[in-house]
Amino acid sequence: MQADKRRHILLLTPLGKQTERAATEALGTELEHWATALGHASFTNLLDLLRQVGELRQQAKVEADE
Repeated sequence: MQADKRRHILLLTPLGKQTERAATEALGTELEHWATALGHASFTNLLDLLRQVGELRQQAKVEADE
């Protein structure tokens, strides 16, 4: 509704911020592990394929909602 001017502001608690940092660090470590294990070219190809899958899923969702 256009006339509805309510807003919601959400902020992370200190524990939420700490958890987010820990998750980000853990993800970075995991990605480094896979990049090393697969080699740079294969890892880059894997990321590209995963992006394509995500785009295809998003496109299918949009088409299903139409």
